[in-house]
Amino acid sequence: MNSQSQAQLLTGNTIFINPSYPIVPELIQETANKYLAKTDNIDMDANGGPEKPINDYIEAKTEHVIKD
Repeated sequence: MNSQSQAQLLTGNTIFINPSYPIVPELIQETANKYLAKTDNIDMDANGGPEKPINDYIEAKTEHVIKD
């Protein structure tokens, strides 16, 4: 990297919640406003475990720099 202008910051801010717990609109709004994050349900019985969709999400958000 020759200069700071070539630096790129990639983030993946999300709060994953068990779908058996309802997400109230206030939580969605505060999460977006205070943490610049989204809230999303996660399938706790997902093939590969609940960590698989989280790892896939982070890999996509970081353009495959962070991989499982």
